[in-house]
Amino acid sequence: IAATDTVKLALEPGVRGDIDSQFGAAPSPRLAFKIDAGPSLTFRAAWGLGFRPPSFNELFLRFCNTGIGYCVDGNPGLIPERSGTVNVAVDYRLPLEGWTVSASAWHTSLSNLINITANGTPNPDNPTIFSYENVAGAYTQGAEINARMKLSKGASLDLAYMGLDARDLTRNRPLEGRSNHRVNVGLNAKYRPTGLEGVVRATWNGPRPFYVGSGLG
Repeated sequence: IAATDTVKLALEPGVRGDIDSQFGAAPSPRLAFKIDAGPSLTFRAAWGLGFRPPSFNELFLRFCNTGIGYCVDGNPGLIPERSGTVNVAVDYRLPLEGWTVSASAWHTSLSNLINITANGTPNPDNPTIFSYENVAGAYTQGAEINARMKLSKGASLDLAYMGLDARDLTRNRPLEGRSNHRVNVGLNAKYRPTGLEGVVRATWNGPRPFYVGSGLG
C-alpha cells in the first residue's frame, strides 16, 4: 500500500493453526506493518498470539552429564504455554555505504510458560537436577540494538546488545535461566577472487539465576 510518493505502508495480517494430537488445536493470529519513511528509515511493528506445546525432550528426556555434575529430567505433566507479544523496531541506513543501525523493543506476556528449573537440595556428592515446569504467569520484555559496519569491500563488523527483563509473576522474582544482558560480536570477511569466506563470532551472556530446591514440584 503506497501512502505517498515517499512514504510506503505495508500491512501483513496472518493466522497460524496448530493441531497437536496430545494437546489439541489453537489458532495464533498475527498482524504486522512496515512503514518506509524514505530511503534511509524504516519502522516496523507487530502483534501476535502464540501457542507452544511441550516438546518430546521437555516431556520425557533423561540425560546426565556426570563429568560436569548435572542431570536433566523431562516432566510428563507439562501443559502448553500461551503468549501474546507486541514489538516495535526502527532501521536507519547511514549515509556511509553498508552502515546500518537498528533498534527494537518488545513485551511478551506468558501463561503456563515452559521453563527450566533446578530441583533438589545442593549436594557436592550428587549432580544438580534440572527439570521443566509450567510457570502460571510470567513476562519477558527488553530492547536490542544492532549495528553493521562495512570495513572494506569484503569485510563487515556486526555489533549487538540486548537487555532483558524476564519475571516470574507467580513467585514475584526474575525468571530462572534468563540473562539480563547479552553482547554479540561478529566479523565477516570474504576474499572475492577465490570466494573464500570466513566468519568469527563471539557472544557474552550475563549471569543467569537458578533457585535450587524451589521448583513447583
